[in-house]
Amino acid sequence: MSNLLLINRSAHERRVALIENGVTTELFLERVGKASIAGNIYKGRVVRVLPGMQSAFVDIGLARAAFLFVGDIVKKTESASDSTDEKDASEGPSYPPINSLLRQGQDIVVQVAKEPIGTKGARVTTQLGLPGRYLVFSPYDSQVGVSRRIQEEDERTRLRELAEALRGDDGGLIVRTVAQGLGEDEFSDDLVFLREMWREIEKRIDDSSPPTLLYEELDVTRRSLRDLVHQELDRILVDDEEEATRIKEFIQRFMPAYKGEVEFWKGPDPLFERFGLEWEISRATRRKIWLKSGGYIIIDRTEALTSIDVNTGRFVGKNNFEETVLETNMEAVREIAYQLRLRDIGGIVVIDFVDMEKDTSKQRVQDSLSEALQGDRARTFVLPMSALGLIEMTRKRVRDSLIDELTEACHYCDGKGYLKSVHVMVTMILSGLHARLACGHRGPLTVLAHPSITTQLAEAHQEDISALEQEHDIRIELQEVQEMHFEQYEIR
Repeated sequence: MSNLLLINRSAHERRVALIENGVTTELFLERVGKASIAGNIYKGRVVRVLPGMQSAFVDIGLARAAFLFVGDIVKKTESASDSTDEKDASEGPSYPPINSLLRQGQDIVVQVAKEPIGTKGARVTTQLGLPGRYLVFSPYDSQVGVSRRIQEEDERTRLRELAEALRGDDGGLIVRTVAQGLGEDEFSDDLVFLREMWREIEKRIDDSSPPTLLYEELDVTRRSLRDLVHQELDRILVDDEEEATRIKEFIQRFMPAYKGEVEFWKGPDPLFERFGLEWEISRATRRKIWLKSGGYIIIDRTEALTSIDVNTGRFVGKNNFEETVLETNMEAVREIAYQLRLRDIGGIVVIDFVDMEKDTSKQRVQDSLSEALQGDRARTFVLPMSALGLIEMTRKRVRDSLIDELTEACHYCDGKGYLKSVHVMVTMILSGLHARLACGHRGPLTVLAHPSITTQLAEAHQEDISALEQEHDIRIELQEVQEMHFEQYEIR
């Protein structure tokens, strides 16, 4: 099946989708006026140093100060002792005191490593990296690295040696995945461009006062072209003629080796509708995802982590229970890896698989998850399955997930995901009536509430209301207000 990159542009947003062998593997969107800041480089000013937290806050011109951890200022060093003593080995990396590196009011050049997420400000680093097509240039570093997704050892060695020969004395290099199989000419062109870009940034550093934006990462369209276009990509389809022209110019300048087609979509159907992307986007916002077998997974997000629960649902299997459970878990593994990548879920993820008895079954699920995550561009780390059938993993988070872009907290339940029951609301109203009358209120009372609440009061608690009316010689009227919040009521 063909590999396609779809680019949809409207007056309000840009959307990009990568389809590989008929499966949507990447989906990005960027609204006008809300561009991503991950990768941006700023000249900032240290506004606060926190020795107890080994961190500092840096003003880079955003609404909230950015967070800078000491480990993002200097390279990690080993523990002071090289001994094999257990205590020393468990101490892990050590850092110098942050107040020996930074002071309040100091100017500093930083790059956004993670965008502001929720109530947290951006996370920044002084270890800068300028991404090109094939290389990442690190002006303040001297190391050479190769993408972990290039696994063949001979190719890794070849690319490392090539990068070492080109590096020179003015920075470090990381070889990107798309550089696999390429040679010196492609690397040289990329490096010339990146070094020239860094020289321009250096001039701005000298000429500017903080907070100042020194370098802005590419918009979602050009970033996707740089990161996602490879020789196996057959076509790039764009539904905006002006955007198509811009893309062709970008490819001609920075990616001349790409031989695929760039086409302006003129089909009768909207581009994303034609290739099923609107349905995929709708599915990406659901909490419950059905599996083909009849099982399902539930994806819940909290401030601290994302939990994924696997259930057999309607799937009853054919032979025995262990086989049914294993089949459900194996199918869930593929869907979970897919949803993590499609939704761009980052941070801590805890997966609760259906309980399995056999250790061999547990290992198969564990190995399958690790294998399914290998195609993910984001860095992942998977821990062994616990005795309770849980797998804990992390996925590198750089920006808000797709779900944050596509949804907002429910104003009705305030993001809780649930409401007080009708029974609780009725009890609160009856208690409120008792309290009002106990304070000596005289005259008629009106209860204003959602129709579901007033209906329950009238049908199930008419005797209680009549008793209050007789005891206090008053009239109590129930008035439904469709527009009222389910958890709100008024007694007047």
